[in-house]
Amino acid sequence: MTWYDDTVWVKEPGDRLILLMAQSFPANEDVRGLLEDIKCVEYLPGGSLNAKLKWTDVLPKLLDQRKLRSLLSRVVVVKPALSNDIDEIGKLATVISHNGQDPYQVLMIGPARLPLVDREDLRRAFKEFVERKFPVLLVVGPDRSGKTHSRELFRHVLEPLRDVDLRQVDFSSPSAGNDGSQLLSLLCHRLGMSDVSGRQRRTTRTRHAVDLVNVFVGKYKGPSNGRRVIVIDGLNRKDLEPDVHEVAAQLIAEAAGGNLSDTQLILAGYTGSFDPQVRYHVLKENIPAISRTHVKLFFKELGNDLGRKIPEQSLNGMVRTVMDGRPPIDEFGDRVRAEALKLEVTP
Repeated sequence: MTWYDDTVWVKEPGDRLILLMAQSFPANEDVRGLLEDIKCVEYLPGGSLNAKLKWTDVLPKLLDQRKLRSLLSRVVVVKPALSNDIDEIGKLATVISHNGQDPYQVLMIGPARLPLVDREDLRRAFKEFVERKFPVLLVVGPDRSGKTHSRELFRHVLEPLRDVDLRQVDFSSPSAGNDGSQLLSLLCHRLGMSDVSGRQRRTTRTRHAVDLVNVFVGKYKGPSNGRRVIVIDGLNRKDLEPDVHEVAAQLIAEAAGGNLSDTQLILAGYTGSFDPQVRYHVLKENIPAISRTHVKLFFKELGNDLGRKIPEQSLNGMVRTVMDGRPPIDEFGDRVRAEALKLEVTP
């Protein structure tokens, strides 16, 4: 296995691959044709970029989505003379297999190298959700507790699966709205459905929200093959109207009852109630606060994956750098990432 099969962009061979592709497929129609062949035309950059900049934009994205190998397989069909060059570039870096290549145990996610500290209980619950095809997974935690990084874990695991259509609905920003109708409107748009939220309200807001879910379920069509996973984030915002909980509870009931064909739901931040009759169809995982022990274990495991034993004194120093001052979650993530990247590039 080469770095083509991982999700980690390696600069030196990556630069050589970009140059090879730019020289071999310089025209915009060349780039488009290859992307259409592997059904990834959505990664075609816009504007009037030169060939090198186009491939600089495209190739890391394909690697992150585990589509680079498909592209290169197509390239050697179109231009067999490139086969040896591609093989040689692939051998210039070895793949670091985090945690035995178990995608659920990833430590650093994607080309952006987003760290995922701890979350062992969530990893186990998410694996059960995927492998046993539970209808619903609730991810509960306080505001700014790192649920967004958990969403990156979902993407990391699910996007490479050929039988899964992943749709992410981000309701975490006030610009997305704050009531049940607006949540359903956003959901419809993400699914490419006609918007159900425009129906005139003739009853209470709560009853109207439930009615809109019923309309949504009636119009909903599952994936043409495989299954769909819908991730809805931002359900713990303090400014949400009560009918958002009514919509969420009804969606849980519909998914658990099998009325959303071949579809599973992940609701991040939802702490409201739902029909107790479907409780055995719902997995629920609370996200705890991250401790110094969690951070220390993260760096220790990352060092093991890199084939390095990190001295205890160095581990303690990294923990202090990350945790001192009790940083907010964004700053905490930035600090962990900075220290982790130092480990990855330092021999």
